[in-house]
Amino acid sequence: MDSLKQNKFLTSFLAVVVLGVLGLGYLLFNSLKNHRAAAEAYDAEQSAVAALQGKPLFPNAENLKKREDDVQNFAASVDELQQGLRAGQPELDANASSDQFQSTLTETLNAIKAQAELTKLNSRAGSDFDLGFGKYLETLPPRQAVPDLLYQLKAIDAMVRTMLTVRVASIDDISRAELDVESVKSEAAADAKPAAGRGAAKKPAGGPPSALAEDLVLKRYPMEVRFTGSPRSVQEVLNVLAGSRDYFYAVRSLRVENEQKIGPPRGVAPQSSEESKTDSEVVLGGENVSVWLALDLIRFLDPAAAVAASKKTASN
Repeated sequence: MDSLKQNKFLTSFLAVVVLGVLGLGYLLFNSLKNHRAAAEAYDAEQSAVAALQGKPLFPNAENLKKREDDVQNFAASVDELQQGLRAGQPELDANASSDQFQSTLTETLNAIKAQAELTKLNSRAGSDFDLGFGKYLETLPPRQAVPDLLYQLKAIDAMVRTMLTVRVASIDDISRAELDVESVKSEAAADAKPAAGRGAAKKPAGGPPSALAEDLVLKRYPMEVRFTGSPRSVQEVLNVLAGSRDYFYAVRSLRVENEQKIGPPRGVAPQSSEESKTDSEVVLGGENVSVWLALDLIRFLDPAAAVAASKKTASN
């Protein structure tokens, strides 16, 4: 020990060696730790790759072929469904004229009024009942709107005949939203020709709209109906609308209001036979209910024809 104290060089050398050994040990420890972490990460990545390769959608030729077959089968199923929906609905009468629509409207209203009188229906059918087409009793509709108007008229007529058949108490109102083809702008656009020169309208960028766009698959005819009847007759009307084989009615909103706002008092016996009859009607559901329906008449389209029409419109 005394010799070490006397030999300062040897002491310094040994101290450096000890510090170097300690430093190398620390570096070795960190290297082993990092190696272990890298090995665990590698094993995890290998497991993830193996799991992806084992799934059915792994990108290889076999799975690609299976995917393409699934897409083709799905497209065929959708096309079959669309054809079935279109086959169950009446075709548009593209050759119908404005005069023909006005005559059909008058005949339809007269037939409904006659049936309403036979069933003693307490409704507007005997006065200004016009099915929402009142303005076309005096004026002719635009020519391009006639096929759609005629289609909607026949669908509303079928709905009203159902109400008369099940003997609702009253048909209080029928209104409809104006179709886009009825507007003056639509008629002007149908007759207009593309302008030439600097003022010509530019074509929209991109190709035709996607086949998933609603206006390429179906067309909506919004309308509202108010009527009053017994709970049983109301249920029959809703069942017929839901199960119609000729027209597709989609109910957007439904509000039902009982005519009797206050039920019989509890624990109080009726004082007369008339009170007993009234109370029993309320308890047993014999009173009438008022119904407000907001619904869409839906006509299904041929997407291929709609896309072709869109391309033709875009090219003009």
